[in-house]
Amino acid sequence: MGKFTDEVKDTLQGYFNLGDMPTEAQYAEWIAAIQEGIQEHEHTATGGAGAGTGDAGPVRNLRSGLAAARPSNPEVGDVYLETDTEKLLVCFAAGVWVEFTAS
Repeated sequence: MGKFTDEVKDTLQGYFNLGDMPTEAQYAEWIAAIQEGIQEHEHTATGGAGAGTGDAGPVRNLRSGLAAARPSNPEVGDVYLETDTEKLLVCFAAGVWVEFTAS
């Protein structure tokens, strides 16, 4: 499983710019990379990797849509792709979105 690197982000952005659809395998790879990032974030926030704390678990809800439709109170593990703003949002802490934008 790879990390959600700038290269992965650029590939994903390329699909949206062209209006193309990624393959099912690419979606699975990206979700796994996002999940790994969530887990690393949780480990860092709670004592560091290998400390035995902070396992974020699986991505809970993967959704996409317009920015105006984004849930206002996310739960840890929620992922939302804003199709009109080119933003990917991940919830690492209850009620808080962390925003990843293409630039």
